[in-house]
Amino acid sequence: MKRKVILLGIAAFALLLSSCSEDARDNSEETEKLISQITSEEGYGETDEGGRGILGDYTEAELSDTIIIMGEEYSADDFYGYLTVDADKCGGVTDDDLENIRIITDKAKENGFKTENIIEVFNTNGHDMGFLAEIPNIACIRFYNVGNNSLDFLSDFPLLESVELGDVECDPVSLAEVINGTNITHLHIGAENFSLSDFEYLREHLPQCITEYEGSDGNTRQTAEEPEIFALTLPIIAHYLDEAPAEYTYYSEQREAELRTLSENYKTVMSFIYNNSDSDITIDSVEVLRDGEQVYFTNGSSSLETDFTVPMGESMEFALEENVFDYAYAETGIYTVVYHYGDEFLTADFMIDRSENGKPNFLSDEQYEAFEKAAEYMGSNFSVSYHLSEEYASSHTPNEFAEQFYDAFTAEFTEELIAYYVDESGNLKAVDADRGSDITLCGYSLYPISVTDSEVIMLPIAAHYSEDKSYKPWYSVTGESIKLVLTDNGWRVDGFSPWW
Repeated sequence: MKRKVILLGIAAFALLLSSCSEDARDNSEETEKLISQITSEEGYGETDEGGRGILGDYTEAELSDTIIIMGEEYSADDFYGYLTVDADKCGGVTDDDLENIRIITDKAKENGFKTENIIEVFNTNGHDMGFLAEIPNIACIRFYNVGNNSLDFLSDFPLLESVELGDVECDPVSLAEVINGTNITHLHIGAENFSLSDFEYLREHLPQCITEYEGSDGNTRQTAEEPEIFALTLPIIAHYLDEAPAEYTYYSEQREAELRTLSENYKTVMSFIYNNSDSDITIDSVEVLRDGEQVYFTNGSSSLETDFTVPMGESMEFALEENVFDYAYAETGIYTVVYHYGDEFLTADFMIDRSENGKPNFLSDEQYEAFEKAAEYMGSNFSVSYHLSEEYASSHTPNEFAEQFYDAFTAEFTEELIAYYVDESGNLKAVDADRGSDITLCGYSLYPISVTDSEVIMLPIAAHYSEDKSYKPWYSVTGESIKLVLTDNGWRVDGFSPWW
């Protein structure tokens, strides 16, 4: 199936596709001259290891009028802004597909597009589309005919930022779990079985996402704006020494000046309560939870009785002072302040991080050194950036490439990590891929799960804020732990789940 030339524009995160016409150029004479030139070059007629013909510096596909990628035909004379996949006809990506993607990608880049960044998939239902992750640099995917298909494969795409799900049938709880395990920041849902309450659930449980929902009525709804009544605190309160005052992570220019002034004056955890409604509210009592469990105040009670009013259209600050809440000695975790007023309540989350200049108090110096090296390697080679030059790949083996990471990772985990850089023949391959960093990230903390003499398992908890959602910082857990093990060569990381 040959298609028209496609130009791509992206409004917000939806993929808006429009076609433009261009007269086909008659380049038969140029092609004949090119073939004549190539056939006279040294090496003509030879084949590569895969049996494909080598025509000088050109491949056969580059000389063909038609290029086949995952069963779809593309004109060699045109350039394309996206790739199309029919899931009923394609179940994998071959080396030939990747080579042909490179060809049309280069042509697209010459015309200002990044073809491999955009893919649209038809007939998704019934198929595991994780194999598409073999295509580098996929940032946006538009799935059609999703139905009740499992979406777990979305976690296979480390660079994926935007997803559109057409005709999807799923519940909001499972969808939120899947999206929270990815780096997706833009989500468009086309579903007839969703209700407004389902959408509100997604809005609450996907704070890092700009979420759009298009229902059966044809109307599109987007994530809600700032509520009338809300409370907030600083995202992270870090305690480097028991006797020292807290250090704070600030966020949002809109709130920073107020929070900074009050925190430095009171030297305690501060909250702001904003009342933009048309009536006064009176806070009757305050509770504190840690990871959902009740935390007791210094007097032994689980609830602090209060009686202060926040007038309509105004805001008030509330100090959780040291003589009331012994937060300087509190354990690492996510805490929630609960403000009760009448039959209603407000919540404001904050994180307490027990560390010393970033080092958790449950890690030794040697363990923390291995963790720091591992974090550096993950950031520069195995998460945000994937880079390996053609020159290096052609002159080194996978084992030589792996050796540079053995001072931080175990050999087994290193082998897992470098698999992305190894082709089907077991040789290194050139890679050049990046994804944007999480601009909402404002800090993290390491939460101990298990600590023994031979193994440490910890969970990274990340704190986030967004300027367009400055009233509510949020926290994310990757779902995967970071594991350190004691080896013959000292402490090494045997599993690492990036939080950025």
